[in-house]
Amino acid sequence: MARAGGKWRNAWRKSQKSNLKLRHTQFDAALHNWLLVEDRKQQRRQKYRSLPHSIIHSFSAISPRDVIVFCARKKHDDVAAMLFLQHGEVATYHVGWSSAHGRQTNAHYALLKHAADHFVRCGVTRLDLGTVDTENAPGLARFKIGSGARVRPLGGTWLRIPGL
Repeated sequence: MARAGGKWRNAWRKSQKSNLKLRHTQFDAALHNWLLVEDRKQQRRQKYRSLPHSIIHSFSAISPRDVIVFCARKKHDDVAAMLFLQHGEVATYHVGWSSAHGRQTNAHYALLKHAADHFVRCGVTRLDLGTVDTENAPGLARFKIGSGARVRPLGGTWLRIPGL
């Protein structure tokens, strides 16, 4: 929180007054299918593509305890969620979704803080928030940068295929 920007901290404080119930659990394909459905809708609506959901399912099959879903509830409804993949001492933000009520209550601010606290207790030393795209997703970029995250350029991921 010390590195977070003033506006980010204020949004987080507002989320604390919203009576959100925060929880986290291991990813379950049947239980969390709604999140993947909402993510697909969001991708179509906002005209972007992320990594395929098959990565989540494969990662979960190999290491089920390392795919964690954080949810914010208001009354009986999920209003926001974040899905992280933990690999060694790093956790990567993979999917995020928020309803209109989630945005109104700043649920993602509460969820990111909750996730960070959880991962620190698990021995994670770096939380990777993913790409920061100030042109195509300026709101998400502001959220990530405002959290106090250090933005740094990364090289591409390369796969060497024998014979090519």
